[in-house]
Amino acid sequence: MVDEGGKLNGGKKIEGNNAISREHVVIIREGREFYVEDLGSLNHTYLRGTEIIEKTPVLNGDTLKIADEEFLFVIVEDKYEKQR
Repeated sequence: MVDEGGKLNGGKKIEGNNAISREHVVIIREGREFYVEDLGSLNHTYLRGTEIIEKTPVLNGDTLKIADEEFLFVIVEDKYEKQR
C-alpha cells in the first residue's frame, strides 16, 4: 500500500522481505498523473519489466517489481476529486 506521501507501505518495511528497504521507491502524484522513482535502492525497481533509473510515468494496470516482489498499480476513484 502506498501512503499519501507516496511511500510504499507507509515507509515501513514489508514483513518477511528484507530485499525491500524503507526508502526503496516512491510513487508521486502530480495532478492526475502518477510517477514512480527508485530512490537508489540496491535491489532496483522495474516498471513493465524495465528497470527504472529516473522518475517515470506509471499507468493504471502497470506492473511494478520492487526488488523481488511484484505489485499491480491500480488507480482507485478519488472521491475528493469527484466533488470538485
